[in-house]
Amino acid sequence: MTSTETRADRFVRDMAELKIPDPAAGRSGLWLRLGGALMVLGPVLALAAYLLSHGTRDPLVQNDAITLIKLKEVYEFFENTIDRFEDVADMLQGVVVKNS
Repeated sequence: MTSTETRADRFVRDMAELKIPDPAAGRSGLWLRLGGALMVLGPVLALAAYLLSHGTRDPLVQNDAITLIKLKEVYEFFENTIDRFEDVADMLQGVVVKNS
């Protein structure tokens, strides 16, 4: 060790002499290939889903919007029912607290 060499410089030199491979060195290529594959796979899956869901040209058979509206109505019905049960539970809790 020379007089001008610091401990940090010596550590860097010793680490370079060990020639330990960096485990993250190959990951960038892997992420690049994975990203490219997903970029290609996304539009392919979207096209396949579109073709499967719109397999007919007859607008009366395509009932995606109608199904969505029906599900929305069912969801709102259940949401209102749960809200009413919460109101009943609050009233019962008030009665129990008042009479205890």
